[in-house]
Amino acid sequence: MKNVIALVFVCLLLVSGCSGPKVPDSKNIEGLLSEDFEVSSVKIAKVAAKSADSYEAEYTARLVVKKSSSAKFKNWPAGETVVASGKMLLTRTGKGWEKKSNKIIEAKPALMLTLENLRVLRGSIGLYMVEHNGVMPGKIANEPKEIYFPDPLPAEEITGTNRVVYSFDGAGGWYYCNDSKSKDYGNIRININGIDGKGKNYRSY
Repeated sequence: MKNVIALVFVCLLLVSGCSGPKVPDSKNIEGLLSEDFEVSSVKIAKVAAKSADSYEAEYTARLVVKKSSSAKFKNWPAGETVVASGKMLLTRTGKGWEKKSNKIIEAKPALMLTLENLRVLRGSIGLYMVEHNGVMPGKIANEPKEIYFPDPLPAEEITGTNRVVYSFDGAGGWYYCNDSKSKDYGNIRININGIDGKGKNYRSY
């Protein structure tokens, strides 16, 4: 009887050791990417089963290459934020998910994407001014019968948010100056404190 109880106990331990997500989730991908990158966000687009315990996950992530891994990614300067899409093959083991392969399909510097989005927003402000006799918009938002801005607003891709503030706080997103007494009145800027890899202040763009 004692042997039977012991066997049941061992079986329960084995089952509990294999517990966890049946398919990989964003936390699993983030943990495995962190071997080479500092990871600020991961979104899974698709997960496909390759076998009973093997899955391929398609993802997008905001990554910063670690100095220790910079030799693997020569086209990415260490410390630069990159928005990447990739495919990772994972196998489930008794200890969790194990990375079998990781293929980066596309990677673009977050600053480059941010500046593209900044040009879009400035173009929208310019269109508003043309149709309102040079008057600046009071806020970066669409009115029921006046659609000038993309919906949703494009993101500031370095931190990954599209929030808009009207008093600079450096916490990410966009800063729009709607103070008519300011020399920066009507301008929209990157709402981040600090400098980029070239030594330029983000706010100066």
